[in-house]
Parts: sequence; C-alpha cells; structure tokens
Amino acid sequence: MTEHTRGWILTVVQCFCFVVIALSAMSCSEEPTEENSPTAPLPLPGITIRDTTITAIGDSTFKQYIPMDGMTNLVGNAEGYTALSVIEFYPSYFVLRDTVNVVSAKLRLRLSYTLGDAAGPVSFDVYRVTRGWNPSTLRWDSVQTGFYDASTKRGGFSGTISADTSYLTVDLDTTMVREWISSTASASLKYGIILVPLPSSSVRGFMQFYSGDSLSFYPTLEVIATNTSGTTRDTSTYYNGIATFVGDVTLPGDPAILQTQAGVVYRSKLSFDISFIPRGTIINSALLSLDVVPTSMRLTSFTTDTAVAAHVALSTDGLSFESGASAIRPATGTPNTFSGDVSHAVQAWVRGPNYGLVLRVPAPWETSRFDLYGFHGTRSSTAASRPRLKIIYSLGN
Repeated sequence: MTEHTRGWILTVVQCFCFVVIALSAMSCSEEPTEENSPTAPLPLPGITIRDTTITAIGDSTFKQYIPMDGMTNLVGNAEGYTALSVIEFYPSYFVLRDTVNVVSAKLRLRLSYTLGDAAGPVSFDVYRVTRGWNPSTLRWDSVQTGFYDASTKRGGFSGTISADTSYLTVDLDTTMVREWISSTASASLKYGIILVPLPSSSVRGFMQFYSGDSLSFYPTLEVIATNTSGTTRDTSTYYNGIATFVGDVTLPGDPAILQTQAGVVYRSKLSFDISFIPRGTIINSALLSLDVVPTSMRLTSFTTDTAVAAHVALSTDGLSFESGASAIRPATGTPNTFSGDVSHAVQAWVRGPNYGLVLRVPAPWETSRFDLYGFHGTRSSTAASRPRLKIIYSLGN
C-alpha cells in the first residue's frame, strides 16, 4: 500500500471517530428527562404530606440532686435558693513546714455570677470538712450529715460586692492552715473547707480552679509564715485544688407550670400521643412550642443564651435520656414563646417506644447557675398556651 493511500485511510478513520464521539455526547446530555426534571409535579406520586398540631397529653416536674462539679462555685441563700461551696487545696502541693508559725492565711475568690440584687449583702461562715469528697459525686444530700464540723467556725465574710469582677478575701483560721502544711497532721484534717451562707446572703458565684486563662481567677490561698523565733517572714501562694457547690430550693408545687432549673436540679417531662401516625412514616419537621410563665422565670445577670434542652426520654420516669438534645429558644418576634425542632424525637417515637421528652437547663449552665424557667403545662387554665407540637410528615400510599 502506498504512503498516499495509507494517509487517506487514516483521515477517514479519524473523521468517523469524531462523529461517534459527538453522537455519544448528545445521547449523554445532563439535561434531565421530563419525569426527573425539577418541574415534575409535587408531591411525588404515591406520597401524601400531612400537617397537624397536637397538644401535650401529660407532664410532670421532678426534683433531682446531681453532682454540680461545674465551672462556677455558688454560695448564698436568697429567694428560697441555698448554695454551699466546698473547696480543697491539694495537700500534695503544700510545702510541708513543721517549724513555722502561720501568722496569716487568706482565701481569695473572684466573682463570676450574680443572682438577684448585685448590691445585696454577701455573708457566709467557713467550716472544716471532715471527710474525703469528690466534686464529680458530691451532692446536696452528701453534705447534710457528718460532712463538716459545724461546732467551730474557721473564718467568714460579711459585706457587699460592688462589681461583677470583684475579688473577695476571707481570713482563715491560722491553726487550721498550720495543720494543712504540717507533715505530722492527720490526712483527715486536710479535706478542705465549706462555705455556708447566712440566711440574709444573696447568691454569688466564683471562678473555679482551671476555669480561666489567668491563675489570678482561680481560688487562691495565701499563707504568710514566720520561723519559730519570728525573725524571718515569707509568703506562699497556692492555686491548685478541687471545688464544687451543692444547691437546694423548693419550688411552689403548681401543677399547671412546667419548671426547669439549674443548680439543684429541677427537670420536666412532657408527653405527646402520636399513635395516629403509622410506623414507617417520615417526619419532615416537628416544632415544639412552650409558652413562658413570666412570674416563674429567674435568670441571672450572666445569662446570655436563654434556652432549655429537650432530650428523648429513655424511661417512663424520665431519669434516663439521650445525651443529644434539641435547643428550645425564644421564638423570633415572640419572646414569651420558646420553640425548637424535635423531629428526631418524634421520628424515634414512630419507630419505637414513646417515653416523651425531658426538659432541662443545658450544660454547662445546669451545673453552674440557679437559672429557673417556667412554662405553661398541660393543666394551664389558658388552653392556647399549653405545650404543643406542629408535625409535618410524609405518608406512603
């Protein structure tokens, strides 16, 4: 075959390939068919969309003491709230000194929380803790019997705090602190102190160990000591330890109000009957709405994110629930109505048992404040304000 003939044949083959590629591209166009195009009629054939609003069929509020171990230590006694703060400086961090006299011991705390009148009085007594404790397990009922020695006061404070970022200084019993730095004193003498408020004290919160970037925010112990002859004096400062608070309050038992409170805690349980929704139904959205009872709200000066958390209950008593939660916040334009999407919970009820919702103050505020929320419940005299759930769901025909 001549060179000329081979070139002519190659040209014909190339042209044929170009034509095939072009036709293939046209047949693989990304344009959707009429059946799959965005303009296809909705809802899709065989699917029915329904929209319904139901009212809760039951609710309850229950009190539960839990370990606080939060980012703030509370102390005070106001408006029915009581908070006791417990502090222990790690004994292992003390420089043990058996041949010195402690001439001064001061506890310094930084304010981070105010409940009620910011200019109100602050007053509490300090007592020695008499047994070991852990902030992750200590609760209100833990400190009621035999937890501290109430027969001897080891310090105290009474006064006012002028600013939110003030420091408070407490003079501690030097004999007690002398035992803290002694190598011969029993370990049972080194469990720390508890701050017990007087009846007239407002509630204040103080920064916790490891709760800020600056050591100056931590609870601080300053010890000034001299040698036995009194000729030399030095100062030691300690920042390491553990602390927590325990709290209690008895709320008015109004069955028409759902009450949710941090720092104690109160939680609420809410139930809806969705038995009319068939199993296998897809829940598109479920909007929970709760109306506020303004006289039952008590929020602090440091509350910036107003919200409650709605968890899927895993038991009939509401004591166990899913760790994840839906945030229920003030609805736009209606500050007295809180709302949030709980479609996950409703979908779970469609697929399995329905134990309702648990309402609580979200972490970390549940263990750091005394914030109180009050909502109209199922027994509210105002029927339109009762808890309600707007559900949009898809049914297969």
